Amino acid sequence: MSWLGNIIKSVFNNDGSQKKPSEKKPTSKKSESAVKSFTLKTMSKKQLEEHGRTLGIELDRRKTKAKLIAQITAAQ
Repeated sequence: MSWLGNIIKSVFNNDGSQKKPSEKKPTSKKSESAVKSFTLKTMSKKQLEEHGRTLGIELDRRKTKAKLIAQITAAQ
């Protein structure tokens, strides 16, 4: 059977069993800040400006994205 056939078979021949969700371990502050910085890096400059407004700071979109992220992290 081809790889496409295997995919179709796995989708339609589901026996209803599901994996049990694993318990999440509490995250440390360091990992939380890493996640926040990752989400900031994925935002556009316009989204960063809007997020900055929610924090009470006004950002200039003419600056680089890295400088905008630095201003947001300094405000938090």
